Formats: sequence, C-alpha cells, structure tokens
Amino acid sequence: MQRLLSFSLLMMICILSACSSSSDALPTVAMLPTLPPSQTATLTPDLPSATPTATHTPTLTQTPTTTSTITNTPRPSATYTRTITPTPSYTPTLTGTPTPTFTVTPDNVQIFSFTVDPLRVNANQSVTLTWQTNADIARIERLTADGTIVETINAQASGTTTVIVPGTDARMIYRLVAARGVNEISQSVSVDVIPSCPFTWFFTTTQPLPCATSAPIQYIGAFQVFQSGFMFHIQVSSLNKVCGVQYDRNVYSCFNYLAYNGTPPVTPPDGTQAPGIDLSDVFYNQLAVGNYWYNAIGWGSGTALTPTITAQYDANNNLYIQLPNGIYRFDGTLSAFGGALVKIQ
Repeated sequence: MQRLLSFSLLMMICILSACSSSSDALPTVAMLPTLPPSQTATLTPDLPSATPTATHTPTLTQTPTTTSTITNTPRPSATYTRTITPTPSYTPTLTGTPTPTFTVTPDNVQIFSFTVDPLRVNANQSVTLTWQTNADIARIERLTADGTIVETINAQASGTTTVIVPGTDARMIYRLVAARGVNEISQSVSVDVIPSCPFTWFFTTTQPLPCATSAPIQYIGAFQVFQSGFMFHIQVSSLNKVCGVQYDRNVYSCFNYLAYNGTPPVTPPDGTQAPGIDLSDVFYNQLAVGNYWYNAIGWGSGTALTPTITAQYDANNNLYIQLPNGIYRFDGTLSAFGGALVKIQ
C-alpha cells in the first residue's frame, strides 16, 4: 500500500514538470554523486518519507432507525355470541283466596266446658253453672256425695243457669249429661256447702258428708270376722237384718233375720269357727254374690261378738253403722244385694 502511494506521488510530480513553460528553468531535482569505479552506482530514489496523514475512514455504525413497518395483524373476526339478557317477566302470584272450610262434625258427643261459680257457698245460696257441648240435648243432674241423683234439670246443648244449693249436704255435685244420637257422656263439678244440720254426727267427720237427720241409735248386735269378709246382725228402727261383706268384691248383701233351727250342711275346718247363731241362717241358707257364704268369705277367724253398735241416718236416707272394724255407709233399708261397700273411717 505504501509503495503504491509513493509511486502515485512520483508520477504526479513528473506530470506537473512537463506541463510548466520552457522559459522557466527547471529545478534541480537531484544531484547524483560520482562513484568510484569500484562502486556500482545504485539508483536510490529520494522519496519523501511518508508522513502519517490522518485519513477519515467512514465507519458504518448501525443506528437504530425507526422504520414504519406495516404489519398485517389479523383482526378478530366478528363472532356472533348469543347473550341472554334476562327480561323481567310477569309471574302471577297466587293470592290466598278464602277457601270454604268444611268442618266435619264428629259423630261422638263432646263436652267442651262445664264450670260452676262459686265453688263454696252457704246452704240455700245460689251458684251459676255454665256449659258448652256439641250435643243434641243435655241435662243437669244434682247428686249427693254418695252419687244419688236427687234432681234433674233439662238443659240446652250449651248455656248457663243459676241453681239454689240446698243445705242437706256438705258437698253438692252437679253432673252435666250430654247426648247425641245413641252416644252419651257426662262431666261433673262440685260445690262445697256449709250446711246447717239439725243433728251432729256421732263421729268426727274427715270428709264432706250430708247432714245427719236423726240422733244416733245404739243397740246390742252380733259381729263376726271371717277369712275373707265379715257379717253382722242389726236391729234399728223397724229393721232386723243380717248383712255379709265380701272383701274380694268389696260388696255387701243384706237379708231379713231368721233364727236358724237346722243342721249345718258343712262343718268348719280345724282352726276356724262356725258362724254365730244370729248369723247362721244367712250363712248356711242364703247365697253370697257368686257362691255360698262359706265359699265366698270362708269360715270364722274368731267367735261371734255381741258389741254395742251405733247407727245414724243422713239427709239422703243412708245409714252409717259403727262396727268393731270401722264405720261404714249402707243403704237406708239394708236391702241391697251386691251393694258397693263404702268405708267412712
């Protein structure tokens, strides 16, 4: 490269010299020395020494240049998507419309309520009865403490009424009886009565009792305890009775007294006693409820006694009898067969 530059420079000098005018003296370019014969002349061009010259050599530098490039970007194609938009719709709302309700009237009669006011009164004062039923007909019964009906009042199926409470009982019971067809039911209420009794009971009462209507009556009778009951002989007013009580059934039966003159058909087992003489006719010749007396109540647990027996009537004609084993209530005529036994104390 350097040689090429030197040669090019030399050529340019020669060209410039030839083109100059002839009047001009040519400059001395060089003086060649004279060399001795032993030396060989060597042409050495006197070339100017190369002086580094700054040469601008363009260097290509990649400079980012914003170039608008059209890029074909595919646009989303329109796709039809079905969107369901809720549209308010009218939905009929069921409005409660009164529907006829058919009430089935039960075939059975019912008592919905039955009350009395007040619950405690003096004798011969009034109380108010109020009731409600689904019956066809009704009635109100007045009962004594032992359940005896002493008055009946016809009544409507529902209603109210005022009644006078007599002073014959310490407790008065009013029973409502409601009927429908062949069905009948009842319900009771009670009123405590402060009675004014003409007589005083011969014993201390521990429960409401009717008034005593007679003075106490005392007599000598007969009494005997048996294996499953007892028997007694009583004479009071015009009555002369022998009664037997069966424990297994809690009932009593009474018969007219007759003296026994026969021969006993059976004899008591060892360790037991035959009936007393006043009790023998009924024991051997009458029947108890369901059997002979010696089968129904067995044989005597001891011999017959002859105690003093006290009796007294109440306003309902019941007879209260005090025996060695307690006070009992019997019907006033001592005529029951299988009557319910009620022990007072």
